[in-house]
Amino acid sequence: MEAAASRVRIAVLLAQPPPREADRLWPEIHGVERAALPSLPEFLTLLLARGRLFEVRLLERSPQTYEQPDQALAWLRQQLWTAPGSNKDTALQRLAHARLQQRDGRYALSWDPVKVGIVIF
Repeated sequence: MEAAASRVRIAVLLAQPPPREADRLWPEIHGVERAALPSLPEFLTLLLARGRLFEVRLLERSPQTYEQPDQALAWLRQQLWTAPGSNKDTALQRLAHARLQQRDGRYALSWDPVKVGIVIF
């Protein structure tokens, strides 16, 4: 990235790994903790380790929501690698039903805003 950009480099990263809400269900489905994907903190650590100074602007993004509960379940199946009709999928359906929250006609696993970092280096 540094070699390709001549003046300014900008990276946009989430402060938490994108599948954070699915990561929380992983131990209950698979019986082990899931290794989190790198996100903003790891990127900033890498820049510092390389001796790069940077500027960070934090913004809030609305949480990931769905029109229907089945859309959330489909996303969770992708993230948790469960096959419809399997024992793990049955457990996932139970957990999704228990954790899914409705607000203003939308569904979400969490209504907490998502922090996004714009990194200029």
